Amino acid sequence: MYEFTHGGAWFRWGSFDRASRMLAIATTVSSGVAGTLFGMVAKPVNTRFGFDVTPHTTLLAILGIIASVLAAWLWYCFSIRQDEMFNRVQNWTLGMSGVAACAASTIWSVLGAASLVMPMPSGAPAILFAGASIVFWFS
Repeated sequence: MYEFTHGGAWFRWGSFDRASRMLAIATTVSSGVAGTLFGMVAKPVNTRFGFDVTPHTTLLAILGIIASVLAAWLWYCFSIRQDEMFNRVQNWTLGMSGVAACAASTIWSVLGAASLVMPMPSGAPAILFAGASIVFWFS
């Protein structure tokens, strides 16, 4: 069972049963692999190292998508094994982060369309969601 420590920043490994521990490790590894693969395919990295879009980079992107889906499924399996408190905190955090990211993206897009700010980069909503998730998890 998940047990919050350090104000929600970490958890006690000893409080997990073996299956939950393995799911948490597998989720972390799978999301790390996905992030690494997406980072290898990202345009700034490709141009910096002289790569071009080839069938290999397309394969890396597909493998990154598969690793992301696997990480999401493993997290789902982990989360259904936890108590109601963990799920309520997680659901509230994800819901509020989604609302905040959508609102900020909408405002940014409207201001960008009016040429008041620079246009929104394609990855900005994901970064806004991640930042909001951190803020709402600790609030």
